[in-house]
Amino acid sequence: MAGLFLGYQEDFGIVPLEIVNYGKPLIAIDEGGFVGAIGNFHKIKEKHDSGEMIKEIERALKEFVKTKKKIKTENKIKDKNFIKELDEVLEKI
Repeated sequence: MAGLFLGYQEDFGIVPLEIVNYGKPLIAIDEGGFVGAIGNFHKIKEKHDSGEMIKEIERALKEFVKTKKKIKTENKIKDKNFIKELDEVLEKI
């Protein structure tokens, strides 16, 4: 149905890009370097308390399943020039 990425305080993370390139909706933490490289995705607010984080993940997953809203994830990096474009995005970040 979707790819889930829960990288806590992740600098970048390649997994979200792999999920989007596979054509699946992305459900991910709303912070990190990958946010600038990916367009729309289902956001989970990052919490620093583990109990609050678990509740936030549960809320986001229920919302995704309930609405079955398929946000079209847009990978701003094209496969053809992946390394070059990834370097450019990382330089901006």
